[in-house]
Amino acid sequence: MRSIAHDPLNLYLYNTPDDYKYRARWQVGRKVKLFVQYCHAVYSGTAWTVNHGDSIMLLADPTLEERPLNKILSRFVTWIVRLINWYCLSAEQQKRTAELISGMQNTFEAFLGESMSHILEIDHLATAPECQHRGYATALVQLAAALADARGVQLELTSSHPANRHFYQSLGFKFLHTFYVGAENTSWAGAPVSIDLMVRDPKDIST
Repeated sequence: MRSIAHDPLNLYLYNTPDDYKYRARWQVGRKVKLFVQYCHAVYSGTAWTVNHGDSIMLLADPTLEERPLNKILSRFVTWIVRLINWYCLSAEQQKRTAELISGMQNTFEAFLGESMSHILEIDHLATAPECQHRGYATALVQLAAALADARGVQLELTSSHPANRHFYQSLGFKFLHTFYVGAENTSWAGAPVSIDLMVRDPKDIST
């Protein structure tokens, strides 16, 4: 997607020495993966957009797993994504993806713990480059915050672009932890990529 083309994490995951091997395959696979994920989010009622796609937000709601059909669909989507990654990613891309997943799992377990069973997560937020600075992303995050407030739960996200830190802080998010990928990868010439775990506490709307 053009909105994350220059995101440090996106560059780390896919700009690998062996990316030429499956480049064409991955271009197709990534579109299929996004299509499946978006369809699942739309069906689950956890996708929002501004102007038919100028800005998009996907929420992860663990409480949906309590519904049998949603649990089956979620597992199916996870299987599809893993299959696409296995078939379309190079060996180094798969290694870096596994590093990211491990880092996120360890961070969530250490800093969120059991709250992950009910906390809402902004899983994806992107605005087309030509539509940025119009308040679209702000409106979507405020919508997610209102949903979290109505439930009385925290709202969580991870961000890999330092330029976004002030944006999220201005909307009530605070830092919990920052972890890094790429620090020990000898095939990566860039600096380690920082990934911030940020949380917004719910506001009392009863008054």
